[in-house]
Amino acid sequence: MKLTGQHIDEFIEMYRKRYGVVLGRDEALKKGLRLCRLLEIVLLENDNDEYGETETRLRNGPSLHNE
Repeated sequence: MKLTGQHIDEFIEMYRKRYGVVLGRDEALKKGLRLCRLLEIVLLENDNDEYGETETRLRNGPSLHNE
């Protein structure tokens, strides 16, 4: 899973707005990747293949940015 520099910057800004704390890039990357992993787990657990492609997309490495 990859986070672009833009994703990290956006995460830093959202975190600052929500918690009033400015994260460093390394810490933002760690927290952002943990959040992505948590979402992946939750989506896979709740999916039960109800939506078909969600599980396949996550297992194949979701794209977190527009290409």
